[in-house]
Amino acid sequence: MNQNELEIQNEELRKISKTLEISESRYHNLYDLAPVGYFTIDIDGRILEMNLTGAKLFGIERSVLINQQFTSYILKDDQDIYYLHNKNLFNTCLPATYEVRIVKKNGESFWSILQCIIANDMVMGKVCRIVMSNIAAQRQLDDDKFARDESYRIFRENAEEELRTLNCALEKRAIELELTNQELEAFSYSVSHDLRNPLNAITTNIEVLTLELGDSIGTDVKTALDYILQSAHRMARVISDLMTLSGISSLNITSERVNLSDIVNALLSELQTGNPRSSISLSITAGLTAEGDPGLLRQLIINLVRNAWKFTALNEDTHIEFGRTKKGDLDCFYIKDNGIGFDMKDKEKLFKPFKRLHSSADYKGSGIGLAIVKRIVDKHNGVIWGESEIGNGATFFFTINK
Repeated sequence: MNQNELEIQNEELRKISKTLEISESRYHNLYDLAPVGYFTIDIDGRILEMNLTGAKLFGIERSVLINQQFTSYILKDDQDIYYLHNKNLFNTCLPATYEVRIVKKNGESFWSILQCIIANDMVMGKVCRIVMSNIAAQRQLDDDKFARDESYRIFRENAEEELRTLNCALEKRAIELELTNQELEAFSYSVSHDLRNPLNAITTNIEVLTLELGDSIGTDVKTALDYILQSAHRMARVISDLMTLSGISSLNITSERVNLSDIVNALLSELQTGNPRSSISLSITAGLTAEGDPGLLRQLIINLVRNAWKFTALNEDTHIEFGRTKKGDLDCFYIKDNGIGFDMKDKEKLFKPFKRLHSSADYKGSGIGLAIVKRIVDKHNGVIWGESEIGNGATFFFTINK
């Protein structure tokens, strides 16, 4: 081989050497600057080599870590996990992946995932290659999600327990209410039976006594007898209205289309015939109907119309109106009059039994009429309320099966 051939071979060797240096430099850059830690561990658990990222994860210089026990940087509570997997790894040579907490130089710890394989190194022999990733952020997200899920689970369990408690209370209340209704019905029957018969006897005897005494009866005695008779009739009306009020709740209602306008017209015609008024104007919208129980809806209209008739009795001019209108989102019927009205501060008393807003001496009645109206509207899943101004009449709005 001549001198030229040797120079050519040397040049090729230099090029190969340079290429190897570049390749090795690239390898070390990729190795050291990888986003995960690389460790080589011998069978005794000593650190033989690692990349810069691995050293940074521990917070310790790479040179200090060489030949140190890998377990020295695993949280004590997690070391058994490492020993178990490491032993199994060298015995079976099967890859393993598990999570442990790593303790840094400053004492802080973080969750990491270790991906381990067995390799036969030409220099170091049988070793364990470990890829370490910091999963603290992911574990925090998992812990937060678990906490949220646990909080939701506890909240749901508490809500379900409260709901069960509430349902038990409602069932108990329903039973108590049923018993109360039964007692009320029994009481109403008792009132009807035990009070009506004596009242009928009083009424009958007063009427017989008045006929027998005839013209011989004195003025004072006649006034007293008339007062007793009127009181007995008033008590009979109260008993009748109480029976009606108590019976509505337990009544099985039927449902059909009812012409409310016809009922209003017929009732006002009857009232005007029985007690004519010299000046009266009526405004009744024709053809207004509602779906409900015919008997109850008739009673509803009768009570409201009689109420309007009663409280316009002292007017020189009577005006009563029946129609339909919109109040907010509600499609309402209404009955309006130009009577004495009432103070709106007393509106809560309107539909309570015996809560009179006006003197019973001036305006006769049982004091239960509007309570019956409210019960009927409730029975038809509706609402009712009154609006008024003292001296300027009143308007009652109501809905049926809203």
